[in-house]
Amino acid sequence: MWSNPGKKLLFMGGEIGQWREWHHERGLDWELTREADHAGLQQWVRDLNRTYAQRPELHQLDFTQTRFRVDRQSRQR
Repeated sequence: MWSNPGKKLLFMGGEIGQWREWHHERGLDWELTREADHAGLQQWVRDLNRTYAQRPELHQLDFTQTRFRVDRQSRQR
């Protein structure tokens, strides 16, 4: 997902593997990060985001028209 074109979207709690859906009247279940699986997911997302930020080739064309170029010749086949 991180290498696909377009902005990366994680909804509230996705970075820690929260079980229940986020709700505006509750906070995130940060206590889940005390468990190894959830802490591991949080670290993995952190590492992916760091790599994404440090590698310009993954994001430098995000706001250019060439980012999503359509090959018209292949569409006509």
